[in-house]
Amino acid sequence: MLPRFDPTNHKACLSVLEDTTSNAKQVQDSVLEAILSCNAQTEYLRGFLSGQLDKQSFKKNLPIVTYEDCRSYIDRIANGESFNLICDRPFIVLLTSSGTSGGVPKLIPLTAEEMEQGILCASLFNPMLSKQFEGVTEGKSLMFYFVTRESETPSGLMVRTIITCILKSLTPAKKLYWDKVQISPHEMTTCEDTTQRMTGRVSDWITDAQCLSGISKFLTGPNPELAGLIEQECSKTSWEGIVKRLWPKAKCIEAIITGSMAQYIPMLEFYCGGIPLVSSLYVSSECSIGINIDPLSKPCDVSYTIIPSMAYFEFLEVKKDHQETGHDLTENHVVVDLVDVKIGHDYEPVVTTFSGKSLSLK
Repeated sequence: MLPRFDPTNHKACLSVLEDTTSNAKQVQDSVLEAILSCNAQTEYLRGFLSGQLDKQSFKKNLPIVTYEDCRSYIDRIANGESFNLICDRPFIVLLTSSGTSGGVPKLIPLTAEEMEQGILCASLFNPMLSKQFEGVTEGKSLMFYFVTRESETPSGLMVRTIITCILKSLTPAKKLYWDKVQISPHEMTTCEDTTQRMTGRVSDWITDAQCLSGISKFLTGPNPELAGLIEQECSKTSWEGIVKRLWPKAKCIEAIITGSMAQYIPMLEFYCGGIPLVSSLYVSSECSIGINIDPLSKPCDVSYTIIPSMAYFEFLEVKKDHQETGHDLTENHVVVDLVDVKIGHDYEPVVTTFSGKSLSLK
């Protein structure tokens, strides 16, 4: 795991990034050792390793699986069985995935440590952004987050999206910081009624007390001059460059624009009017994977630096014409470590998380 550091200190972030990426093999070996030793007594690992916790036994005996192969364990935990079926520490929530990879949402158990690690990993990107966009931390951000209604499993664990989980777990101090750097107050962002949250004005039918409280922080009275300017821009025939026209001082637009989200790049470029598009992180439902150390790279050229501390990473070599729907994990495929990948080859990532499972990220 990443060591604890001050995520607001850019020098500390860069130091951690340098240490963990320049010693990738050593870090990866330590990560695997920690995962196996911590989870040795879980039902899942005992069934495959029988107490043999060395790397060779792990590679020989622990199968690469998909989410469906692990679903029965997760269902048992959701229905009240102990967390030590698969992990040595309790889970705080069941994350529901976006479904952008396979089309169907998954339930991913999350520990407090894993959540903290994910937040720390994301903070490693901040120095990269500040280096390329001077003054980016001096203004405010307009962020579009969608907080969804949560549900409760028979075990008492809540089912939430990762965004909902993060926003609803903020301490009072972090809520104050949020209101300092974000345009939308925390109360509005966490309002579960999407229609009330996004309407943009205080209509009579908006009754959510939390949403009204958030609006009152900044909307103290009418501003006909600003309203007229917005109406003038939005009433033009074309909305090309509308973001630049409404926010001429905007530094960049941060969005997920790789993988299945790449289809939205032309639309974003049309609306943003030349404002740089930045894809900051490579994150899966199972864990955070990497950061983009070159924020100014073109959307079609984005690459990510894998953070070796986040999980044990392996790579399943696939053919260039590989289609996910036809992939069989029972076949005898070549699996290589993070430090052994070769330029020009195609791979499918496999992660062994701190919950002790080796998952193919399909």
